[in-house]
Amino acid sequence: MTKYKNAMADLNEHSKTNYHMISSERAKDFLKNYENGDQTAVNVLLSNQKREIIEHNRKRLIPIIKTILFCARNNLPLRGHRESGSLKIDNVREDCLSGNQGIFRALLSFRMESGDKDLKSHFDISAKNCTMISSTIQNEIIESMGSVIKQKIVDRVKLSKYFSILCDETTDISTNEQMTICVRYVDLKNCVIREDFLCFVKMVSTTGSEITKTLKYELEKVGLSFDNLRGQGYDGGSNMSGKYNGVQALILNEYPLAFYTHCFSHSLNLCLSKACEVSAIKNMNGIIGTICTFFSSSSKRTEKLKYIIETTLDVNTVKKKKLKQLCQTRWVERHDAILTFKELYIYIVSTLEDLEHDINTETSTKATLYGSAITKPDFIIALEVSAKCFSYTFNLSKLLQGKQQDVCNALANVTQVKNALQSIRNDADNSFKEIMETVSKLAYIVNIDIKMPRICNRQTKRVNVCSNSPEEYFKVSIYIPFLDSLISQLHSRFDERLKQVLPLQGLIPCNLHLYNDDLILSAASTYENDLPHAIFSLSAELHMWRNQWKDTENVPQTAIEAIQHCQDLFPNIKTLLQLFSTLPVTSATPERTFSTLKRIKTYLRSTISQERLNGLALTNINKEENVTVEEIAQDFIKISARRMQLQDWSK
Repeated sequence: MTKYKNAMADLNEHSKTNYHMISSERAKDFLKNYENGDQTAVNVLLSNQKREIIEHNRKRLIPIIKTILFCARNNLPLRGHRESGSLKIDNVREDCLSGNQGIFRALLSFRMESGDKDLKSHFDISAKNCTMISSTIQNEIIESMGSVIKQKIVDRVKLSKYFSILCDETTDISTNEQMTICVRYVDLKNCVIREDFLCFVKMVSTTGSEITKTLKYELEKVGLSFDNLRGQGYDGGSNMSGKYNGVQALILNEYPLAFYTHCFSHSLNLCLSKACEVSAIKNMNGIIGTICTFFSSSSKRTEKLKYIIETTLDVNTVKKKKLKQLCQTRWVERHDAILTFKELYIYIVSTLEDLEHDINTETSTKATLYGSAITKPDFIIALEVSAKCFSYTFNLSKLLQGKQQDVCNALANVTQVKNALQSIRNDADNSFKEIMETVSKLAYIVNIDIKMPRICNRQTKRVNVCSNSPEEYFKVSIYIPFLDSLISQLHSRFDERLKQVLPLQGLIPCNLHLYNDDLILSAASTYENDLPHAIFSLSAELHMWRNQWKDTENVPQTAIEAIQHCQDLFPNIKTLLQLFSTLPVTSATPERTFSTLKRIKTYLRSTISQERLNGLALTNINKEENVTVEEIAQDFIKISARRMQLQDWSK
């Protein structure tokens, strides 16, 4: 077309040509395919077929992941004596019955027999090198389970922003030094304090500098910044709590707000251990430990004690029928063991008297010696004294191990016990008189006299107190020294805790009367850079905060309860309460992970890899974590390309 005056006629003529109509149809088809996709096109058909294959393969993988997750949650070993052979129903039944197959393969077989068609189809059509149940695949799935759980924990910590670290070390069955790393933080979504396990790390060196490097590496690896670290909780080992080269000192030098807290439970244990150095108490503990071992090492002796308890007329008043061993480290167990021994004292004496006539020479000899030892006045009095004092510290020891404890609540509980012990110390005459009444009843039943030992002018090997009566002698030689030592230890080990930030407990409504605004503002200035608003606005918040609780009867008792009442009107107070709640109280959570470690890494599984150990531990410890099979599958698929197509890698 060269002349535009005839354009309309020429275009109309062109539109009627055959080649124009064909081109128009092709253009329409192109636009249609581009926008909606042509379901009959070859590339689309191939893409749909590939997607169907991937979905089918994922369905085949899901039962395998579910089975591994079930084993990990319930701490069941996956592998057995033999891990070979086909998993087709006809071949596997005999192997399962004979016990050659491990739990993992046996459960897969059970699923197929129960009607899992996807799993049955998988093993029917899969090549030997594509069954997805090899040890390598197991390890990768377990690693994915741990990775998904760990990421959920890390996401919560990041949402909270501030956190504390809790660490401890132990030796596993393979004599490897394992360090456990846990984090403590406030879950702002559910408004609870959480202490979550992150990982076990095999340590070659346990010096303070090496542990510090490891902690930094492990936390940075999961995306947690040490700039947000606000607390450290360890035991009293020199490599952890050392003033100059301990982990806490090295971290505190670099991050001044990461305050160190010596585990409250360990501190209480040290208080009790030091107090028990009083001669009579120490001897009593040693005798109880030996007698517990004497009974526990023989089923006949244990049954003899049980028989005497059950055949006694007042059997309904006795709840325990077996002695407990004195744990060397866990004083909660020692409390229980001593209280149990006191409850069964009369029956133990009767049992030992019977065993004195046993035909076994060793049994009769030891029974005579032990019977003589526990029927002495100083033993009975030491038992009653320790039982009375331990009845005050028993519940405290259990309370301190709770995850929801904050520093304020823990110190308040310690102070309450300390004041109670001080009150019975101030009234030692009357309180010991009650003990002597109980001792006299026991002494009458076992037929012994309460009298003083011989006293001479120059005695250095035992307590040599001049007194006018047995009651006065034992009060001065056992009761008062034990109480004084225990109270003194509680004062020295708990009164100096976190003085710099302790006034922040004045923000808790039940403690508002304990601290004035100047003390609270001074403590808050420590965290000035963490506050969402300028610190000078905290004075106004404090004024409104006090007014809010002025005429309220039921006020929050803990920091975490107070956070729930912090509206947008109190942003600084909310942050300070969160930081205060983040400070660690005990290292009980790390020690609980050691129980899981011992259950997973047993004598029969002593060569387990560190990655597999961490995956199983994360899955077993964090059972309440809501992890879906699809999340695990997605993480597992991303690891690498496989023979069985599980993902379209072209996208």
